[in-house]
Amino acid sequence: MECHVDALANERVDESGGVAHCQQRSPGHRGAGDAHGQVVAAQVLQLGGVEAVAAAEVGQLGPQGEGRPDELTVKYSEGVDVFVTECQTDTGQLMSIKYGLPLWLYDYTIDTHHTPHYAVGYLMKQIKPRLGMVTHIEYEEDIINETIAGIRAHWDGFFAFGAPDVVTVNVTPDAIWIRKAVLPGLTGARIPDFRKVLGVPEVPEELPLPQPRLPREEQQEQYTREIEIEPTKYYPPDVNRDLPTKLPDPLTMPLKKIMRMFGYDV
Repeated sequence: MECHVDALANERVDESGGVAHCQQRSPGHRGAGDAHGQVVAAQVLQLGGVEAVAAAEVGQLGPQGEGRPDELTVKYSEGVDVFVTECQTDTGQLMSIKYGLPLWLYDYTIDTHHTPHYAVGYLMKQIKPRLGMVTHIEYEEDIINETIAGIRAHWDGFFAFGAPDVVTVNVTPDAIWIRKAVLPGLTGARIPDFRKVLGVPEVPEELPLPQPRLPREEQQEQYTREIEIEPTKYYPPDVNRDLPTKLPDPLTMPLKKIMRMFGYDV
């Protein structure tokens, strides 16, 4: 489950209380599952006479979604009260055991497009906000302790989760407090039956996947990768590893293994 933070335009940050309504989200919000909504609206916080929030999903100070940790995030977030960033917990082995996903898929996704929890703590340590906050995160009870441990490897200041949807943050010159919005109950996601998706009575153990026609290196300018923070700066030595930036070849997905993990009879 991915979770996000909203500041409600109809709420005053110099008053406590209030209800967060699902229909009245900050500008740019496209729904709980969309990366474009993870912004604590700076114009709302400025009503309380405080510095603007850095809504950095990581390295992007605007409506962009997730990204790798970089130096520009640190530079442009200087002096903020609340620093909000995406966070993906770098626990590929646990995810592989839990969901049956290949380790390469989890590691490649994080190491090319996301900010691991160790890097989140590192960024917060450099920026030193009054409040460090994470959103766009897999907020799951059985791995949340790992998320906190990785962040605390670097950051010992005020920290909070922007999860589950929708967390409301009140900021004044003298205080910051977090409270839960009033929302209907949420549900978890379950993968579909791949037999129905593919229109076949049986699925293979491994499904061959095509290699991407346009790899990251051809989509992204080299400068974007050059300003990424060196991983050895935020990974503790005992968990530091080589980051995979290329997909395996051949590329396959273990369909039956994944379905068994979700209780399908295959």
